[in-house]
Amino acid sequence: MRAILIYNPSAGGRGSASSEQLLSTLVDAGFDAEYRPTASESDLDLALEGQPDLFVVAGGDGTTRAVATRIVGRGIPMALIPMGTSNNIAHSLGQVGKPLELCANLATPRKTAFDLGRARGSWGETLFLEAVGWGLFAETLYRYDPDAPKSPIRGAQAIIGALGHLQAKDYRLTIDGQPREGRYLLIEAMNTPMTGNSMRLAPQAKTDDGLLEVVLIEEGGRVGLLNYLMHLVAGKLEEIPTVSVVQCKTFSLEWDGAPLHLDAEVKGELHSQDPSQADLSAANVQPPSKIDLDLMPARLELWLSGNTNALSQA
Repeated sequence: MRAILIYNPSAGGRGSASSEQLLSTLVDAGFDAEYRPTASESDLDLALEGQPDLFVVAGGDGTTRAVATRIVGRGIPMALIPMGTSNNIAHSLGQVGKPLELCANLATPRKTAFDLGRARGSWGETLFLEAVGWGLFAETLYRYDPDAPKSPIRGAQAIIGALGHLQAKDYRLTIDGQPREGRYLLIEAMNTPMTGNSMRLAPQAKTDDGLLEVVLIEEGGRVGLLNYLMHLVAGKLEEIPTVSVVQCKTFSLEWDGAPLHLDAEVKGELHSQDPSQADLSAANVQPPSKIDLDLMPARLELWLSGNTNALSQA
């Protein structure tokens, strides 16, 4: 069986393994394996050419998304070897362990379908694996700039900046064809239980049921930040009165151009009178445009280590 290894050497997780070690392990597991180096987007496009039996992706959520969105529709399965910082996609499926052990266990894989998210807006169409969101988390990502080199200091500054200027906004939503209006601090349409820095916003979300879990945090009777964090860590965010979780097949929102995130990709700009964003005036606010979200069920086939214990699929 022919396998191509896609390896991100800059992935920041613990227990990392080299491309040579992973390749050797795949060969020992019975694969005719090849490693194709990728240092750029164009390199990745070239590395994914051909028709192997399996792509083995060793990296974090960004690498996983980059490969998945390129191979969709080609009928080639993908194996996940989590080596990033958060590994939300792999961990949502119970793919947890040392990279070389997970790699060796692909000799007897557990095969599973994975729903692929689709977002359509004024920019066109974007595919996502984890979540699309507005409000607190999207604004934090905007300030952090996920395309820049990772930095804990910048991360802390982004969180402080977002919290310091946090304001609820009026949104018009449509959930499975039913209109809904509200004033929200955060909206997240989840395909996986986790997004961001391992935030388990939707513990009950499943990646193979064709449904989004939409997490809504309302402004009314604002709950203290510590209370939110405690419930988030415990996986019980929905127990807070201002939080609701709605399952749906389709979700739409009227977007005014403020920051939104599609996995770790950020679109839009801040429009508030935030002193740190003084160059972004109200004149930059665009007329609302519609964003539509849905899922394409079972568009990916994933191969997981045969001894995984899924967090959300069991």
